[in-house]
Amino acid sequence: MRLEFHQLDQRGQHLRVQHPARQKQLLASLASSGQQTPIVVVAVANQPDRYLVIDGYKRNT
Repeated sequence: MRLEFHQLDQRGQHLRVQHPARQKQLLASLASSGQQTPIVVVAVANQPDRYLVIDGYKRNT
């Protein structure tokens, strides 16, 4: 299934520890190779076309 970014609900993202250097490296990798591993999502109840990200907030390999 292909989803657009605006369809994703990232409720737990603010709980993650921020690593600016790693984020810069990840963004460069995503720009050159794209997303390599799918993320895990579940449908949000009573909201069509909305999905909650369960795993894979920031992953590229």
